[in-house]
Amino acid sequence: MRNVGFLTIGQSPRPDLSAGIEAALPATARVRHLGVLDGPDPARAVAEQVVAAREKWRGVTPAPEFATASPYAADETELLDAARELVGRGAGALVLDCMGYADRHREALRAGGVRVPVLTSSGITGAMTGPLLA
Repeated sequence: MRNVGFLTIGQSPRPDLSAGIEAALPATARVRHLGVLDGPDPARAVAEQVVAAREKWRGVTPAPEFATASPYAADETELLDAARELVGRGAGALVLDCMGYADRHREALRAGGVRVPVLTSSGITGAMTGPLLA
């Protein structure tokens, strides 16, 4: 059996952040949730993170479009509006580039009529980690 630890910013445990990863892990993996308190409200920093996201994704050509929506909002209205805006600008896929986004966010976009592929950081991480632990 292999151990997997999740170190998350915010309260612990955060199964909302790790569910996508856990889903891709073999049944023999033992999961432990750890946490780090960061203090600031993550929902307030979303717009400021666009600058960092542009830097992180600068090597992608053509340059991706960006919109903001907090994964910590009470409902998915803001997320759905942002997704529709990006699709309206020609996005052929959406990357929900925060570990706070989970399967429920992807499902909410599907239910809201968004038909382009939607990738979450936790889903990608789970898909890549699972085979390493099998």
